Amino acid sequence: MPLVKWEVVQAPKKAGGLGVGDAVIRNTALLFKWWWRLSKEECPLWKKVVCSCNNLDPNAMLSSQTLPVKGVHGKISVVQSETLSEEITSYSFTKSIWGGLVSTRIELFGWFVLIDRVNTKERMSRKEERHMLLIGFFTVIWNIWMERNDRIFNNREAGAEDVQRRTFLSYKECGFASSVNTCKNTNYQSFLPPPYQNISNMICTPVWHTYELRYLQNDQTTTIILSAPYTLGWVGIGFSKDAMMVGSSVMVGWINKHGHSKIKQFYLRAKKPSEVLEDKGELPLNNLPAAVATNGAEIHLAFQLKMEIPLERQQVLLAFSVKYPKNNNHLSKHDDKTSFVFDFTSGTELFLYKTLIQMRKNHGIVGIIGWGLILPMGVIIARYFRHKDPQWFYLHAAIQFVGFTFGLVTIILGLQLYTKMNAHIPAHRGIGIFVFVLSILQILALFLRPNKDSNIRRIWNLYHNWFGRLAMLFATMNIVLGIQAAGAGKEWKIGYGFLFGITVVVAIVLEVLAYLRRQEMKSLPPNFQIDPFRGKSTFPTHL
Repeated sequence: MPLVKWEVVQAPKKAGGLGVGDAVIRNTALLFKWWWRLSKEECPLWKKVVCSCNNLDPNAMLSSQTLPVKGVHGKISVVQSETLSEEITSYSFTKSIWGGLVSTRIELFGWFVLIDRVNTKERMSRKEERHMLLIGFFTVIWNIWMERNDRIFNNREAGAEDVQRRTFLSYKECGFASSVNTCKNTNYQSFLPPPYQNISNMICTPVWHTYELRYLQNDQTTTIILSAPYTLGWVGIGFSKDAMMVGSSVMVGWINKHGHSKIKQFYLRAKKPSEVLEDKGELPLNNLPAAVATNGAEIHLAFQLKMEIPLERQQVLLAFSVKYPKNNNHLSKHDDKTSFVFDFTSGTELFLYKTLIQMRKNHGIVGIIGWGLILPMGVIIARYFRHKDPQWFYLHAAIQFVGFTFGLVTIILGLQLYTKMNAHIPAHRGIGIFVFVLSILQILALFLRPNKDSNIRRIWNLYHNWFGRLAMLFATMNIVLGIQAAGAGKEWKIGYGFLFGITVVVAIVLEVLAYLRRQEMKSLPPNFQIDPFRGKSTFPTHL
């Protein structure tokens, strides 16, 4: 029994009603609207779907056709033909799917997969990246706008570093504040042994994908719990001095095939599996055993460090593999990894791994171009083109100055890497500084160059030539050492090897040509002269 008087409810407001209207009349009007569009519009996608579902001809008049029982398969076929390319629909498995051999649910799922509409882990990560990029863009615009208002209305001007700092803090607040609060409320009492199950007030921060890092620093004890998604294989968290895997100490946990939990410390002495040392490392573990356990689809690694000084800014490595450690607990190669600088005083990431890696790449590229290409070209010009005087001198000085500039940029990038990544490679750093000092001495030699008839010109030549050779020798050694220390791939080694080979071949060819030219000059008669004004040979007339 209705509780309202529908005549009043449906009546217009002017007539004292609520103005809802008659639903039957409205529905009929909307249906006639669609019939009108179906008759007037030529062939849009929705019309093709409707006609396919009802086995109708979209180009024929409706009055001459019979409406059959509705179906779903025709809808799938039409949408497939309108959205998928011919290359996809030509596959045999696609024809089988759309051929009605499977249920409608599987047909729809297959269609969603083919047009990339399934929310896979990769697709969700792309959405997250786009979201963070948008946040970064708007925080930059917002802080620039605020600085503009301060300068115009408040007559207050801030420096570029202050604006950058405010932008970073705004980005961290907008981008990370929400993520900090997304740590799951995990009850460790049900699966972790004491004392990890009884620790409260731990700081939690999502650090990578769905990884969560919890920690608590109390007196000289630092408790760390890493939570990560897990199916099989191993998960590891490490601490590094230079953001590289080699030379780091890693805590690795896994559940073996028999269901037994394992957690060990490894020291990554080199990239080879045989150089990954079990039960070795520089992490100061206390006497409390580390623990690892699974809870649902997650694995949790828990351990305590005995730190005389609390952790502040630390390079943290995260890695995982879907393969179990091999016999004798030899780790299999990781399937994915990341690295970042984590501030344990504030619970935030400071520098992203990609930014530091790009800086390291720039350091290598600029160093190879400067010390591996430009400076050797200047040396070649000075040695083999002296007969083009004075053009060789100006070209040599200009090229060497450009090479010195590249070397200076290389040194600056190296110092930044040493500060931000704590990239402590004594041999590479020491040789680089030594080569740079030699380069400075070579630049000073340009301004201290004596005249050709000076008594000390011979000493100056020895000093300039041998210092230049030493600089080239140690620069080549340092480039090779840097590529090796950074663990660069084969493309770096092949690229620099090709550049070095071309330089050596050019130098050998020019050396051979210079030797033949000297031999030719020695074979000329002693009274053979070259006319310096006409550039022609002058032969003796008394022969």
